[in-house]
Amino acid sequence: MMIFQLFVGFIFFTLNGYGQLVKLKGSWINSKQEYIVINDTTNNSNLLCNKDLRDNHLHLKLYADTLSFQVRYVSEVDNYQTQHIGNRYDLKILKLTDSILIVKVASKLSQDFFKSPDTLEFIKQQFSIDTAFRFEKLIFHTTPCYGSCPILHIQIDSLGQMLYNGITYPNYLSPNYSITSVDGNFKGSISKEDYNKLILLLKTCNLKTLKFNSQNCCDGSLITLIVYYNGQRKYIQSMFLPPVLNDLISFLWGINKRAFLVKIPDKIELER
Repeated sequence: MMIFQLFVGFIFFTLNGYGQLVKLKGSWINSKQEYIVINDTTNNSNLLCNKDLRDNHLHLKLYADTLSFQVRYVSEVDNYQTQHIGNRYDLKILKLTDSILIVKVASKLSQDFFKSPDTLEFIKQQFSIDTAFRFEKLIFHTTPCYGSCPILHIQIDSLGQMLYNGITYPNYLSPNYSITSVDGNFKGSISKEDYNKLILLLKTCNLKTLKFNSQNCCDGSLITLIVYYNGQRKYIQSMFLPPVLNDLISFLWGINKRAFLVKIPDKIELER
């Protein structure tokens, strides 16, 4: 009987923890541009970002009502056989719903990272919608990198019409790069589904108050994003964009492959 009770207790605890993880999964943001991404408890795909735009990719462990974001490592001391825990950023859950997460900063390291001794309030990014946002036009540029980053120059307007100039996968280490079917100058449109997704991504990225670091220091792709909305112009350029833009940038990276485009002879020059 005791073994059965322990087994039932274990199953209940496991299912309860799994259910909590499902509700926690996703991107959480607030007006200070603090940001939490929760993906999994098996790898370091989770993210913490503070208002100074400092971010860390971390492992996550759930301890009852506490989120423990951890730096983990192996060492030659034990022949790389044991995973050790380094820095721990602990946040105690005070409230969790489908759209709201309120946590208490529960360790000195977390206090130093977030520069807050008390509580942090987040809303799941998909629910943080700017209902006053009115889209006019978006321009997106990427540059080559040390590797095979696509070179993209894209413009999408409020009717879903698209202009595109680019090279999909330039390989600068090989002289044998061949032109693909989506290299060159094109015009056309995006689907209604993609247009609606684009608008939602723009409405949920804190565009009006968005801060970013203008860094151009390394061998990555320099990304330029220009958004016209509500009679305003937002200009963003960096190799390291704030994490709140991750979903939007990932969407734009692949939009040329899904759009309905026709190749044109004239070279397309877009605002930079």
